[in-house]
Amino acid sequence: MKRIIIFLLFLPIIIFSTEETNNAESQINNDSALNETTSVDKKFKFYYFNPKEEGAAAFYNPLQFVVEGGFGALYNMKIDRFEWQDGVENLWNGLSDPAGSIDKYGWKNFFMHEFIPHTGSGQGYTANWVWHFIGGGFRTKLLEEYYIYNNYEYPKLYAWLTMYSMHFINEIIQASKFKSNKASIDALPDLLFFDWVGKLFFEIDFVNNIFANHLHLRDWSYQTQYEVATNRLLNNGQLYWVRYEIYDPISISCLTGEQISSFNITYQTKSKRQFSIGVGAKAKAFMSNAEGGTDTSGIVMDFGFYYSINDNPFIVLTYEPEEKDKIEADPRYKNEYTQKLILNIYPGFLKINNTSFGMSFMIQKEAFFIGFTSGQWPAGFIFSTPQGQEYLDAN
Repeated sequence: MKRIIIFLLFLPIIIFSTEETNNAESQINNDSALNETTSVDKKFKFYYFNPKEEGAAAFYNPLQFVVEGGFGALYNMKIDRFEWQDGVENLWNGLSDPAGSIDKYGWKNFFMHEFIPHTGSGQGYTANWVWHFIGGGFRTKLLEEYYIYNNYEYPKLYAWLTMYSMHFINEIIQASKFKSNKASIDALPDLLFFDWVGKLFFEIDFVNNIFANHLHLRDWSYQTQYEVATNRLLNNGQLYWVRYEIYDPISISCLTGEQISSFNITYQTKSKRQFSIGVGAKAKAFMSNAEGGTDTSGIVMDFGFYYSINDNPFIVLTYEPEEKDKIEADPRYKNEYTQKLILNIYPGFLKINNTSFGMSFMIQKEAFFIGFTSGQWPAGFIFSTPQGQEYLDAN
């Protein structure tokens, strides 16, 4: 069984690396291939990659993707409180005996909770289909285009390896939360189906044409920042944008990720400047349950205002209300349930010596935060006024 699991995880990577080797010479002579006199951005049709280092596109690079997608599962947890050993052990136990883990969880529960859309409890399928299948496949294609733009020899292979680095870090962090179940099923549907099948799905040009040109799928991930004083990553996580034009200049749009989920109305000017306002509901956090799966810890309303140019964000303003009853029930998660007002100004406005920087301003934890980022850094830095001891002690 272990060999089958390893085979499922890495077969697509082996296939694609072999395909790239066999086709390297033919690609040189193909109409869409590179030659010495034609720049890569003119010869290749990029669906998602934007080489301009402004807006969210400033963070379109492998290191940022691993930090945003992998460590986003930490939420507000202190980095030194993360139990790596438990996470690795729990993840391996689930992957090494998937049938036994699913038997314990229940096959009906497994497919209902992880695959089949429904109402009621056990809605892990939402994150699986939206963030792993679509988001993971889309981000892999974007990274492949990044590697092509930067003249890597095997762009598809590097993209898959980068994304699987992100996937495994994410799953290790999530698996560390299963104290009472050392063989969780949480990672199984992601690593054994959604992550790699989603990547294959976004190898189809027709699919990319629909998502890139008709639904305007883009990566709007936040500007990850490290808070030195508390040893936490803030403002972190993946964020996806889709927009569908219903009647020029009006579109409906959606922004979804670990920080916010909202449905919006978007107004677009003739110069493709977009103004959006939206409201939605999101899970504050995902917690482990006794059966080895995950449940949402609480659904709250959130609100947002967004300014973008050609679907590339420059200003993202979000608000989440405080959940006092959740804090009283479990004070450990006070940082998750606190009121949050966050303003992200992406690179493009502030430039120093031809280098563009991003900024963020936050009101949360009864304190004011200001942060700085650059697409050339693995993470930015953020500082705050004094925070209450109850927030410093919380996870």
